[in-house]
Amino acid sequence: MEREVKIIRRERHDFLNHLQILRGFLQLGKYDKVIEYIDRISEDIHRRQEYFRLFDEETALKLTDLYYLLESVEANLTIKHFQRVQYNKDLGQKVERIVLENWDLLKTSAFHKEVKIVLDDFSKLELIVDDYKIQEDL
Repeated sequence: MEREVKIIRRERHDFLNHLQILRGFLQLGKYDKVIEYIDRISEDIHRRQEYFRLFDEETALKLTDLYYLLESVEANLTIKHFQRVQYNKDLGQKVERIVLENWDLLKTSAFHKEVKIVLDDFSKLELIVDDYKIQEDL
């Protein structure tokens, strides 16, 4: 329950920030920026919804929590799926472990940072920081 409350608080905080930004664009008459910003927010929401479409609730909540953690260091959590496949129920724990084991690297790098979950016949988890890559089978 603690994780759910944390996520709800984060979502509420972000929602209020989004409203402030949209209000500012509208007050400045920057209507094109409003459209761009709404498109970006929508894309972000759809990305997080994918967790709940593809995974059980516990895994989806863990991935959502990790999404926000990674966002704090400007890293991306992406999912590439080519078909509906079975996945291990410990997927969320594996992603969390690889992120936490490499947290210092993620915090200190200023360039490309991504945690990628690839779901296909040979599902894998990848952590990519600049030219450094860790890969683990799922």
